[in-house]
Amino acid sequence: MIDFNLADRQGKPSNVTELPAVRKTRVMRAVQLRIRDLVRTLYPHATGLKGDTARIGGLSGEAGQSLAIALSPIDSAGLWKEFNEGGGVRDSGDVFDLYALANGMTRRDLPRIVDELDAWCGGSPPAYVQKRHEALAAKPPPPVKHEEIVNAFPYLSSTGEKLFETCRIEYRDDAGNKVLRENGKPEKIYRPRRLDGSWGYPPGQWSLYRVPDIDRTQDVVLVEGEPCADALNGIGITATTAPGGSSVKPDKIDWRPLAGKNVILWPDNDVPGIKFMNEIAAHLRTIGCTVRLLAPPPGKPEKWDAADAVAEAFDVVGFLKAPVEPVRPLLPILDVQGLLSVPDPTWIIDGWVIDDGASVWYGPPKTYKTFNVLDMALSVACGVPWRGNAVVQQPVLYLLGEGMGTFKYRVHVWLAKRSEGRQARFWTIPVGVPLSTPEGLANAIAAIDSLPVRPGLIVVDTLNRHFGPGDENSSQDMTRFVQSVDALRAHTRAHIAVVHHSGKDAEKGARGSSALLGAVDNEFRITRTEGTKICRIECTAARHSDEPKPMTVELIAVEVTNPETGLVMSSLLPVLREDMDEEKGGKPERKSAYSGAYAAILKMLQDAPLSTWEVADKLGVDRSNAGKKLRVLEQDGAVFSRDEENRKVWIAIAHTLPTGNE
Repeated sequence: MIDFNLADRQGKPSNVTELPAVRKTRVMRAVQLRIRDLVRTLYPHATGLKGDTARIGGLSGEAGQSLAIALSPIDSAGLWKEFNEGGGVRDSGDVFDLYALANGMTRRDLPRIVDELDAWCGGSPPAYVQKRHEALAAKPPPPVKHEEIVNAFPYLSSTGEKLFETCRIEYRDDAGNKVLRENGKPEKIYRPRRLDGSWGYPPGQWSLYRVPDIDRTQDVVLVEGEPCADALNGIGITATTAPGGSSVKPDKIDWRPLAGKNVILWPDNDVPGIKFMNEIAAHLRTIGCTVRLLAPPPGKPEKWDAADAVAEAFDVVGFLKAPVEPVRPLLPILDVQGLLSVPDPTWIIDGWVIDDGASVWYGPPKTYKTFNVLDMALSVACGVPWRGNAVVQQPVLYLLGEGMGTFKYRVHVWLAKRSEGRQARFWTIPVGVPLSTPEGLANAIAAIDSLPVRPGLIVVDTLNRHFGPGDENSSQDMTRFVQSVDALRAHTRAHIAVVHHSGKDAEKGARGSSALLGAVDNEFRITRTEGTKICRIECTAARHSDEPKPMTVELIAVEVTNPETGLVMSSLLPVLREDMDEEKGGKPERKSAYSGAYAAILKMLQDAPLSTWEVADKLGVDRSNAGKKLRVLEQDGAVFSRDEENRKVWIAIAHTLPTGNE
């Protein structure tokens, strides 16, 4: 007997009871069986539909060969790859991605994509899908675009023999008019062509542009693109470029014509260009080149390049002569022997801050993130131990995006209490810098180059204030920020410490896209005990060592009088304390407080600074015994010493602090 209560409701598609994953698999298979029809529908200008691979100029549908779509075998049908000018893969995806990008959607629209493709394959479409199909059917087909080679740039050997050429290709419509982009410039691509007329590069490594000109001089400017090189050579400056632009892998190029020369790197004004030039610097160093990397001048638009500079009568000669710190080399490609000879990682603070690395320090608002990171940064700037950890002194640059009004008090109080009289090698940029933009990155590099020394530690506080335009939750926008952090590292070899906020649930990690956490060497979570000034710092990820032991600190109010102005400055100082036990109610409880001789020492030092002899005399113990106790208190951060009137005296920071001593 058939139970009609279990039947689908009439007027609904027969697949409404399918599980989403089952339906997705069924629809994909149906689309793969009709892949040629789909490609022909989405991209009328596609070629190769009778073979195994269809070709089109890009996801926007223009004619060309840059996008390859698999048509067979059936299991691979719909898989696609978009290639850049250097031959590398720029983007890829499956048939759902292909449909989404052709219709202005994203992967987040997957349920709708499955609905529409199911309807296209003959299923019963929802009403909104039917309306969309009707609108698409009424939409006129995209205009046909015809390719036109407008220029060919020959690549020559040292003897002048032609090796291959790069063609600049623009597009014209049926009426013969140039197809323009939104910025008013012609739509174009660059494509390499071999001597036999076929498209592509010759086998082996690819030659540099204008090699005969390079051979005649010791000073060469390396730019991005043949038009830039020709523009500079047109005003008497020898310039070259690597074929393929900033997307090409450096090891694909034959750099030998530049061996031993003075090379100036002039990147386009964008993050990929700056990153590319930093990668090239490593290869040029290995062949004896003297390398300088130029930072695009402030205020220039994105993608501004050498050709733009010449066209606008910019002072190119003065720009090239401006003093720039030589670029520090990146590691070259290594064989096994070279790999085994690479030195082990070095640390600025052992286990916490690695040299030439990156970290993120995150937590909810009002968890004293800046106080703790500033304590670490000033310890590095002065070369004093940080909470019992040895420190290698390094110059520090602190990018402060907010809180400038009280920041100077925090620094002044810290230096008075903890610098041990040492000079702080510490600089601050007191405004937010939009690091994810080419101009922001260039301005940061220019500021770094203006310092008398290169910083070994750069603090970005906070990510939000230095992110620039974009969405922290977007992996694409966050990747641009990470690329800028990588560019700063490559330029300085410094450690980049990023202060960041956690999401609504601190246990789930930092706020926004995970692209940031995937790119750093260490991440640290800072939490605060509710209703107290006690916070905990723990390492939640470490790449190069074991995770350091968590530390718990208490923020102690301290006042310092400026001897020159008489102004009393107050701030908080983080003081290390032992870990705390948790009561049943979840509130932390101190293990124990200073007692006995330690409590007596703290009390007498709160009244007045005393020497070790004076402490020993008041306690009724010998100097050695008193010295040991003072050093324990110093390691806890409860006291510090300084020279005063030709003697060393001890000063207390707080009345009572927890410890397990005595």
